[in-house]
Amino acid sequence: MPRRLPALVALTAAPAGVEALALRAGGFAPALAPQASAPAPVGVFHDLRWIVVYHDSWPAFAVEVAAGIVVRALLTTAIVAAAWPADRPSPSLPGLLRVNLLFTVLAVVALAPWAAVTAAASVTSLSWLLVGVAPPLVLLTLVLQCGGVTGGWWRGLPPLPALAWGVAGFALFTVDAVIAGVTPGWWTVPVSAVLGALNAVLWYGLVAAAVAARPRLARVPVAPAAMVLTVGSIAAMSVFAPLGSAAAARPPPPLTAHGLRAPDQALMYVAGYDSVYDGRPRRAGLPLVRYSYRGLDGNGRPLPYDAASTHQSLALSARRVAAQVAAVHARTGRPVALIAQSEGTLVVRTYLETFPHPAVDAAVQLDALPQPSRGYYPPPGAGSGWGVATGWELRAIIAVVRATSGARLSPDEPLLRSLLDDGPLYRDRMLCPVPGVRMIAFVSTDSAVVDPPAGPSGIPVIRVTGLHGTLYGRADVQRTVVAFLDGATPGGARVGYYPLAQRAAAAWQAPALRPELNPVWRSGRHAGGPGRTGQPGCRG
Repeated sequence: MPRRLPALVALTAAPAGVEALALRAGGFAPALAPQASAPAPVGVFHDLRWIVVYHDSWPAFAVEVAAGIVVRALLTTAIVAAAWPADRPSPSLPGLLRVNLLFTVLAVVALAPWAAVTAAASVTSLSWLLVGVAPPLVLLTLVLQCGGVTGGWWRGLPPLPALAWGVAGFALFTVDAVIAGVTPGWWTVPVSAVLGALNAVLWYGLVAAAVAARPRLARVPVAPAAMVLTVGSIAAMSVFAPLGSAAAARPPPPLTAHGLRAPDQALMYVAGYDSVYDGRPRRAGLPLVRYSYRGLDGNGRPLPYDAASTHQSLALSARRVAAQVAAVHARTGRPVALIAQSEGTLVVRTYLETFPHPAVDAAVQLDALPQPSRGYYPPPGAGSGWGVATGWELRAIIAVVRATSGARLSPDEPLLRSLLDDGPLYRDRMLCPVPGVRMIAFVSTDSAVVDPPAGPSGIPVIRVTGLHGTLYGRADVQRTVVAFLDGATPGGARVGYYPLAQRAAAAWQAPALRPELNPVWRSGRHAGGPGRTGQPGCRG
């Protein structure tokens, strides 16, 4: 048994309860609260995700990181001392604190890039960003389970019992987020405290395993090697960066009626990020006008464009949608239905919210991005602003990927700056209705990992089992699209595990930046002025 069981339970329950109280008072989701007393390195990852979002200057970032290191080291020292087995000599508290200070500093360095990537995922609502955090986080958690418990934590392979406790911890924190997410009102505070108290079991098992184990490969610095490997694995992202661009560059599959009546509208397809268009019409499937990110030529035809054209601002893309919709409507005399995919859904949302659209009859969102613009970082010339250090972390990460892959990526490209600077136009509004336009959205189920639980959407949402970017070519999706354009009103498809996956994934997401805190969002052109539909956010 632990040497001081009541103290151990109090030390793990109190931080979770206090954080849940602060979150509930501030209107935040409580998913992260039980991790406030989590074993290493999840506890450090918990702290970093708050810091990367909630600092508004370089001095604030430095103070928060320093304070986080000291507080985390003190808390871990106290918990380890309380969890120490009664049949073992007590450790020296000053020595244990020194071990924890060093370990926490190293864990912050190893985990900081991945905390920044979770913030990027909250801006873009792209699932693959958060999925990419999982392998390094799992590796570090398994290897660093004994970090801060003994002075030799960095040598040798972790004992098998510690690995088992690490796996159990991942499962527990994921389940914690589900339980905290379904707990109503202020009940989240005592429930989070109870969930935090369960961390005492993890701590006792880990400390006992670390103290009793005789490490294998004791001369090998396994933990430092794993830290270097995970930080270096950023370069490995360059292997995958071109794959997505290559897939986006392929022509879209033909849209077919699948035995249904062809729609009466003129159809315009707005492709996604890194798509390309060679200007040649495609004769297979239903007649479909390609939207061009470069605009129209002198004869009113869509211009060919390359992948770089899709990186332009959403405001510019929306203006070009307005011109091309007007041209199609004038040429055909028919109402226009917009079929958008991924980035195209952002373009169409911008157009519908900021331009008159009497010719638009319907809008279909394929691979919709459910909740982007939940975070912020300022442009590179700014010396302050929410997430200022996070922005530079992301610039360093993208610079490595760009240098090793040749991919044309930038965390400051006009498209991303649109999501960052005009956040109120997209945050919680991607699935909102627009007066006078029939709308439907298709969401791939992998989007659950970046789609925090929110209120009901205002339009039909079809959740399709599959990966982001793969929905347009599916016969079942196309059949539903054609039926919808012909006047059918499909209900939202219920994928039973999607809400559960949303709540479970909340345990590993970055917290959202409160909109009222960001002066850019309060004073921006989309903060509620002319051009908006006047509707409040219909989610959240």
